[in-house]
Amino acid sequence: MMSKKSMLIVLCFSVGMLGCSSKPDASDLQLEELWGECSGLKLVDLKKTNGIDHGNTYDISVSYRLEITKNATASEAWGQEVICPAPTMLEVFRSVGALNKKLYLPLKIGDSLEVNATFPMIKSENGWVRE
Repeated sequence: MMSKKSMLIVLCFSVGMLGCSSKPDASDLQLEELWGECSGLKLVDLKKTNGIDHGNTYDISVSYRLEITKNATASEAWGQEVICPAPTMLEVFRSVGALNKKLYLPLKIGDSLEVNATFPMIKSENGWVRE
């Protein structure tokens, strides 16, 4: 049987949890899945930079780097799927943007592409998921 002190602690904890609102974190984006099929890229330094709560949806802003893990000429990197398969390389174009100085240039091990992006998230029964 629970003591009065134990019951009070459980009650306080339960009431305190009612006021908590769960907000997505950068890890909820599961970006490793997106970049995981790229043999020439590695996701590093993923950080949440901002967020806007809309109730059942949430816009999460993040910054991260895509580190190059294999050497490729410009043609190989951006046109021959040496770094990533074509559909994912289109996502690299979208994420990195045309203003990046490394776009359409040869890539070498250790180079990195800086990314700042905002993703819409939806609250599901199992937590936050990318829209």
